Amino acid sequence: MSSPYDDLPGTSAVAITPSNTANINPPRAIYVGVGGNIAMVGANAPPGSAGVVWVGCVAGTILPFRPRQVLATGTTAASLLGIY
Repeated sequence: MSSPYDDLPGTSAVAITPSNTANINPPRAIYVGVGGNIAMVGANAPPGSAGVVWVGCVAGTILPFRPRQVLATGTTAASLLGIY
């Protein structure tokens, strides 16, 4: 569902703990605190979809991606923040 605020910068940030089972409220973007790989399932991916691994994400990067899940398996990056 879109909102007139979708193109505006985020107003809050929440720590993301990778999990192979838990879904998250899809953020506007993800901030990478400690570089590495991030395995994610997109917000609009069909049920049962496998994660896509973003390889070599650099610390300090903001990824403009809206995941519904950040998977523990395949994720080596740390200190991830969801920007809302």
